[in-house]
Formats: sequence, C-alpha cells, structure tokens
Amino acid sequence: MSVSPLGPPEQSKGIKIKDAALYPVRGHVIPSSKIDISNGVYLEGKRIPLYSGSMHYWRIERTLWSETLDKIKEMGFSIICTYIPWSVHEVRRGEFDFGEIKPEKDLLSFFSLCREKGIYLLVRPGPHINAEITYFGYPKRIFADYELLSRSADNTLVFLPTPPRMFPVPSYASEKFYQEVGVYFDALCPILKKHLYPEGKIIGIQADNELSLFFRTDPYDHDYSQGAIDLYYRFLKEKYGDIKKLNEVYRSNYPHFSSLLPPQEFKAKKKEELPYYLDWAEFKEYY
Repeated sequence: MSVSPLGPPEQSKGIKIKDAALYPVRGHVIPSSKIDISNGVYLEGKRIPLYSGSMHYWRIERTLWSETLDKIKEMGFSIICTYIPWSVHEVRRGEFDFGEIKPEKDLLSFFSLCREKGIYLLVRPGPHINAEITYFGYPKRIFADYELLSRSADNTLVFLPTPPRMFPVPSYASEKFYQEVGVYFDALCPILKKHLYPEGKIIGIQADNELSLFFRTDPYDHDYSQGAIDLYYRFLKEKYGDIKKLNEVYRSNYPHFSSLLPPQEFKAKKKEELPYYLDWAEFKEYY
C-alpha cells in the first residue's frame, strides 16, 4: 500500500509503507515505521522530490532574500532547508531577536516570503547545527556552566577541536542543558507553529545536525558526567530488569546497579568479560 498523510492512499505513490504499527494521520491509518520517501512526498496533489537548496537567511541581507529565493527556484528547487541558530537569535538568556533588532533575523518574514513564492521549508533549529558557525550554534554562555558539559573518564572537560574556535561539548545527559534548550525552543516554537504545513510551508523539522557525539565516537572518550552515569544505570535497569540478571550475565556480585562503575577503557581478556564493555558501547546508542 502507498499512502500520504496529505492525500488518499490511491493517489499517493511518493511515500511507501512497508510495515505495521498503525497510527491515524488526517483520517487515514498508516504504518509508522520504515517509511520510504526516496520518491518524494505528495503535497497539494503533486509529487515533490526531496531535493532542496540551502539558504542561511541570517547570513544574507534582508533586501536580498527575494532575489536569492528566486534564483534557487530558477535552479529547479521547490524546497529549501535552513538552520535556525540559537546563538544568532539569543540576545541574552530569555531574550531573543527575531527581527526586532536586526532585519536579517526576521524569521516570520522569511517564512512568509517562502510561502508567497511557493517554496517548501525544511528547518533545522538545533540546538546543535554545525553550519560552519562558531560554537556550532550554541550561545557562548552555555560553556561557562559546568553542569551543562560533558566529562571525560578522568572528569575533565571534553573539547571539540574545530575551527574557528574549539569549545567544550555539552552533555546531552544534563537535565539543566535541556532546560536551557527549552528556553530557546519556547521562544522559537510559536513561530514555527504558525508556518507548519498546510497553513505555512514548513514540511519537516530536524532536531540537531551532524551531532554524532560531537565527532568523538570512541566509546571511552566521554560522557562520564554524573548525569550520563545516572542515565547509564537507567539503561542497565531497563535492559536487565533486576541486578540478579545482570550479575548472571557479568558473572559478578553487584548489590545494585549504582555500585557498578562504567568502564574507562577496554580491558577484556576473556569472552566472559565482554558483556560489561559491550553494554557500555550499546549505552552510547541509548544516550
């Protein structure tokens, strides 16, 4: 069966459904997993290939937006993607510039212009965006609060050595970090909501971009912050259910999950020792 959340199944050939797990979308029941969008999506009765140009509105003078969008359309694109950098819009914590101070940051006007020109949008609000922008879109103040930052096995900060300036990477196990992101998203999401399809042209939103543990993917590189270790214990409890089952697999005698310290380097010499290290590697996917 081929369906689209925006049209009846018999008309939709761009999204192919291959699995079960049903849920309703706009009156239709479609499977929620393994959605093939390689042939595009159906919007307003037309198949739209998922190819896009990229336009960083905040790097372009407001007076040049219209001309730039026209040139993108002339190249054959009906979709553009754009980052929405936290650091670009934050003036100070809890205060944001969405065009009130600098016209090139007027997000609502940019979205409205895309709607006028019939251009669909894929937006990337971060908080991590890369985009060759300093600090990858995080406000510099984030790095001054150690509760928000990742730790190495010896409890030192973990840096991403990338130009133009290296920075200590945030911990995605820090609840305080999510609270800070929430302040930004609380300001941004009402703007996005106004322009979600079909009222607007936003057809997709991507959280983060090229994150991959900040390109530091060695299992023992990080994160050993307290928040990450607490998350590790939760992962083990969800996987094994109770400490007795873990002890059977590990051939150990831990009294509880929190008495188990995470591995800091690979030291297994026998196959019986592997589960301890493999669980830590699996936890990195859970993280």
